[in-house]
Amino acid sequence: MKFTKRASVFGQILKQALIECYEQLGKHSEAKAIRDTPDTPTPDFAPPWDRRSRLLGQPAPDFTLQALNGETYRLKDLRGQIVLLNFFRIPSGGMQVMTGVERMHKKYQSMGLVVLGITTETDKDKIQAFMHGLASYPVLIDTDEISKQYSSSDSFIVDRDGIVQDASQQLGELSTTLSELLSV
Repeated sequence: MKFTKRASVFGQILKQALIECYEQLGKHSEAKAIRDTPDTPTPDFAPPWDRRSRLLGQPAPDFTLQALNGETYRLKDLRGQIVLLNFFRIPSGGMQVMTGVERMHKKYQSMGLVVLGITTETDKDKIQAFMHGLASYPVLIDTDEISKQYSSSDSFIVDRDGIVQDASQQLGELSTTLSELLSV
């Protein structure tokens, strides 16, 4: 899958940079230890600031959140379906991102894609005013700070087994993964 390629390239670049830093500092044993580490990409090798790459290939953190319409959604209940999680802030992310998510929703909904918008905004009136006419998919209110386990302004694709297969701030980057998972 896509995450393996990204993690592998990123991991190799990071590994080489660490080796060079340790060599320049004269810490040859540390450089050798890193050099001898296998190149297998793992979420633990991701930098701490990159929550997205730590989640790739891992079970998606479960959550139970309430939508604007009062309906409750639990991620685990959506197993067997492809899910696009779109974390957004108001007004950050803007109309362009929401319009892109809506286009993906309309394009892939008939093929089984479930789209969930998730915001940390708790003022329902403010959310509804912002979302008016932008989304026909459920918008969930993150009162449990689940966005901190993911990332507060990114999109994630969760496969039928509940595994995070892709993540990006750019929706266009997710199209290939969606097409593969939905067998388009």
